Amino acid sequence: MAIEKIKRIAEDLKENFEYVSDQRQYGKREAWYIMKPDPLAKDWPVYRGDCEDFSLTVLYHYVDKSWLKFWYYLITYKAHMRFCYVDTPDRGHAVLNFGDVYIDNIFGTTTTKDEMETRGYVFRTPSWLYFAPTTVAIKLLIGKLWKSQRKISQ
Repeated sequence: MAIEKIKRIAEDLKENFEYVSDQRQYGKREAWYIMKPDPLAKDWPVYRGDCEDFSLTVLYHYVDKSWLKFWYYLITYKAHMRFCYVDTPDRGHAVLNFGDVYIDNIFGTTTTKDEMETRGYVFRTPSWLYFAPTTVAIKLLIGKLWKSQRKISQ
């Protein structure tokens, strides 16, 4: 049941998702956000963001938009962000690992690590060194600060 729910959320989000790099969207190289629908989008709702924004937003919707549950899943490693790359090591990519399934903006649905590796994904190990819950918290906080700073300067 949990896998079906997160699969449905990922697929629904993917249908309304446009990849936009942090640099293009916020003028920053690396900023993490929980995406919200863009009210100015022609086909509402449209979510704009990059790989980690997509993955974190899937988790946030899975836990019914509860920050308490969101952090519970990350802190207990029921869900965690994994660093990998596709094609070239200098182009990092983030995916959500939820139990036995993986979710990212390229697949747009649940899949397995083996299937991702078959398609050229390379996972760095140990994964916890890259995106521990504290890393996610810091990157989300930095993203929030940059977003607030951008609103103030406009």
